[in-house]
Amino acid sequence: MEKKYKFLKDDYIDIHLYYDSEDESEMQEEYRLYRIQALRDFGDVKKGDLGGYIQSQKNLSHSGNCWIYDKSIAGDDSKVKNNAKVMDGAILRGAAVVSKNAVLTNNAKLASSAIVTDNAVVEFTDIYGENVIKDNAVLDGGEIYGNLVVSGNAKLSGDFIFFGYKNGEISGNIDLEFSTIRKSFRDKFETNEELLNYINS
Repeated sequence: MEKKYKFLKDDYIDIHLYYDSEDESEMQEEYRLYRIQALRDFGDVKKGDLGGYIQSQKNLSHSGNCWIYDKSIAGDDSKVKNNAKVMDGAILRGAAVVSKNAVLTNNAKLASSAIVTDNAVVEFTDIYGENVIKDNAVLDGGEIYGNLVVSGNAKLSGDFIFFGYKNGEISGNIDLEFSTIRKSFRDKFETNEELLNYINS
């Protein structure tokens, strides 16, 4: 397979993470991310274009038109593949995956084993856990934890914090804007009415 990007060894950022252990002593994790540069034209990327920062080549596939733009980053075992786009300061960590034609943008954060795929768009949203955002779903603002599936043409925006259990799913043509809502999901909701009734219960 012809490579589509290279590392710029002199253009990197060092990430420092601090943890508090049980004995309250600090534990530090450090790793280095390198900026990428396109070696050929593909999609909307031209040869010589600078991309974002990745930790290793497993973070960004050399096939398809996928790309990590500007100052976005992908580290750990995260993957960007197919025709997916990660841009405008978005961050991938853990074993998170962005695939197919999905877009992660506007400072969105994807971590743990979360997946954004199909034609889904995620912006200004933090997603942790084993959540799956797929189909034509759009998330704009908020946080999602656990095992929630957001699918169909669902559109969620505003200041929300959702926690999904094993069977939690928001689907269909739901289109809702929230003003500070915290809720856990165990069932599947496919209409605005169903979801609002549950949230207000």
